[in-house]
Parts: sequence; C-alpha cells; structure tokens
Amino acid sequence: MAAVTRSRPMSDAPDPQHSLSPGTLRGRDWFPTFEESARGGLGGAVVKLLIGLLIGGLFFALGWRTLAIVAWVLAGLAGVASIASSRARSGLESFFAKLGQLLGRALSWLLLAPLFIVVFPAWRAWNRLTGADPLDLRSADAVTWWKAVDSDARKRRHAGSLFVTEPRAGRGGLSILGLGVLAFVVLLGCELGLRVFGYGKPILYVPDMQVGYYPAPDQDVRRSGGRVITNAFGMRSGPIEAEKPAGTYRILMLGDSTLWGGSYIDQPDLYSNRLERALNEAAKPDVRFEVLNVSANGWGPFHELGWVEKNGVFGADLALICGPPADVLRARYGLEQVPFRSIHHPPRLALTEVAYVLAWRYRVGRVGRVDAVELQAQRGVAAYGELARRLKADGCQVAAELFPGRGAGLDAASETLWLDELRATFAAEGVSVGFPGGHFADKGDPDELFHDPWHLDTLGHEVYAEYLFSRLSRRSDIARLLVDVPRKGRGDS
Repeated sequence: MAAVTRSRPMSDAPDPQHSLSPGTLRGRDWFPTFEESARGGLGGAVVKLLIGLLIGGLFFALGWRTLAIVAWVLAGLAGVASIASSRARSGLESFFAKLGQLLGRALSWLLLAPLFIVVFPAWRAWNRLTGADPLDLRSADAVTWWKAVDSDARKRRHAGSLFVTEPRAGRGGLSILGLGVLAFVVLLGCELGLRVFGYGKPILYVPDMQVGYYPAPDQDVRRSGGRVITNAFGMRSGPIEAEKPAGTYRILMLGDSTLWGGSYIDQPDLYSNRLERALNEAAKPDVRFEVLNVSANGWGPFHELGWVEKNGVFGADLALICGPPADVLRARYGLEQVPFRSIHHPPRLALTEVAYVLAWRYRVGRVGRVDAVELQAQRGVAAYGELARRLKADGCQVAAELFPGRGAGLDAASETLWLDELRATFAAEGVSVGFPGGHFADKGDPDELFHDPWHLDTLGHEVYAEYLFSRLSRRSDIARLLVDVPRKGRGDS
C-alpha cells in the first residue's frame, strides 16, 4: 500500500504540489515532529499549573506536607514562568515532553524487556523441545483461524476511521469560559478529594475566657482513619450522668493531645477507654468503673485548671493529671494560638479549612511567639501545684502520670526537662508521680508505638493502658474493688 509523505504546510492555504486526495494515508513525516508537539499554548500552561496545584493538594490531604509544599512551589514557579514568557513555556514543554519520553522508554525496558528477552525465548525453546505447536503453525493440515490480508481499500477506510490527520483550525489555548470551567472542575475535584479524608468537618471547639477553649459537646467525626466522639460535656468518653451513680468508681483524667489521642486514633483504641474496659473486666460484679477523658489538643496546666474551676470534678474518686512535663510551657491561650475552628465559625468547605490552617501557619511563622521559656515553665509548674490543690479541695484523690514521649519512653537515660521540678511540686502536695521512662523500649516497633515524637500510635495506646492498669490496680482503694489483683504483665515497669 503506497503512502504519500510530505511536511506540514506553514500556512492555511492549500499547497497544490502537496495536496492529498481524500482517503489517502499520510506518512510519518506529515505529522508534527517531537519538537513541534512540545510547543504548548498559554492554555496548556494554565492547565499544567492547575494539575500541579491539585497534586500538591492531594499530598497535603495524605499528610505529606513537605511534598505538598514542594509540589506547590514547583508548580507555581513553572506556571508563572510559562505564563510570563513564551520562551520559558516552550522550554518547559520540551523538557516535560522529553522527560515523558524518557520515562516511557524506561518503563518499556523495565516491563517488556524481561518478557521478550527471557520469558518468550524460554517459552519458544520449551515448545521446540517438547514438540508443542499451540498455534498450529507447523501443521499444514490443521484448521487455522488466520485470515487473508485485507485489501488496500479496506485498510484505508479502517485507518481513516481511527485517526484525524488534519489539525483543527482556529486559535490555540482556552477561552476565558473554558478556563473558568476548568478551574471549577479542579476546585471541585480538590474539595471532593479532601472530603474523602475527612476535611470539611473538623473537630470544633468552644472558646471560653476561663478555660481558653475546650472540645464542643456531642460531636461524632470521622477523619484521618479514626472516629472522634465527645459526650454531652465535651469529654472524649462515653455518655455519663452528671451525678455519679451508686456503685461506680470514677477516674477523672486531665491532659493534652497525648490523652486526647488525635483523630488518627479510633475512639475505642484510646488508652483511657482501654483502661476503663480493663478495670471493668477485672471488677467485682457490683462495681463499675468510669474513666472520664477531659483533654484537648494544645492544652496545658492553665487550661486544665480552668476547666476544673468551671465544671468541677463530676464526683470523681481519683483524678489523674496526665501529659508530658513540657506542658508547663503552655499558658492559658485561646483558639488564636492553635489552628482549630470555633463552634461559632465552622468551615463550610474542606478547601476553606485547609486555607485556614495554611494561613494560621503563615501568621505564626511571621509573628512568632514570645520567648520566655524559664519564666513560663515556673508558672506552669506552679499551676500544676494549684491544680492538685483544687482537685483535692473538690474531694478527689490525686495522682500524676507524666508521659515520657518517644525519646524518654524508649531510652530511660534521655534527659527530660522540668521533670524534677514537677516531681518536687507534686511531692509537696502529697501527689504520687508516675513516669515510665524506657518503658516502651521492648514493647514493639517504635514506629508502631509512636505516631510522632510526642504522641502514641494505636499499639502505644494499648501498651500505655496496660501500664496504667498495672499501677492503678496496686492502689488500695481500687484493688479492693477488683476480683483479683492481676500479676505483673506487659504493662509493668
């Protein structure tokens, strides 16, 4: 079958010397060259910019913030350069076209070379050795499904129905309406993608002059792989009555994000809920334990003290002060110091939530924070002493369970700032202090125990709950309510 070849004319006027009759196949030289196909218009540059921003948004939704920032910066620089300069746009288009060609060749070698070099020759050699002829190629008398080759006319009709061989006339690029539609589609895709990961419905908080802020009551939110539920009092616990029922032993746990757990920890997996289940499984038939999780991301001693002053202790028999010693650095700030949304201004879109967090991080990075570490630490230590006195005044027994974090949790010799000061302050108030330094060293993979340097992952919550159960079961007031004081297990130090 003959094919006519020519270079593409530079103008729209017909070229009588190179005109092609309808139905004639074009040769390879008639189509755009590699360099010609790499020349994109302004619309293509805008599309690639939006794609880069979308990829960055996907990275951000997956929690890969560094990659998201890199993608946004690269997409922004490339997009601005492409829009501002046609030469830069042509260079970038050529670069990405060659990069795609290189990646295509690499993938071809990676995926196809083993088949053609190893698999197929070995298969054909095996067929030769065994005399197999699966396609009946060596048997002249066998029935075959091979057909005679088509005529040239049929080939031309078939090829003509598959390919458009003439470039579309008109200006390149996208119209303003097209760009608007494309931007809407991209934003809609980002919104739906973020919604899949739980954005758009965050945990909401109540701003309060006395406490600073606290989780809003009656929330049920799924995001980052976990479910977060707050009861009618804003606790991340099951429903309770304000008055303690008869036959119930209540434990009030006060803490920060290490107790709150984060949305990546499912509600039943929190160490407070695990501790409650373990105590009830070991309790005598007429005894019931309730563990109240009073905590929030970013809380410190002043927030916990303010919450107790505002709400009381709900008749708790024992109050556990939880959290790492570094919480002494947290003053009684409000929602302006944390990237959380108020119950009075919930986000309407997932994109607005992400934009709010990014704006907050930018603002904090630009303004900074007051550097008065030693003074604030002294105030925080004193606030913990005041919290212990207030809890005792409300009729609670008080104990402190200070969280070591990943460093001290895996290595007991790791230095922990302000731990000695807190121990001395609590000792002056008659409060026992637990600190499981090195306790997590042999309890599993550190990356499965700790989500980050200061927060536990699911396995870590399990190990820490066993540790707390072992310590509490040795208290005389709790031991007499259990069927049998358990032996030492994985939770013991």
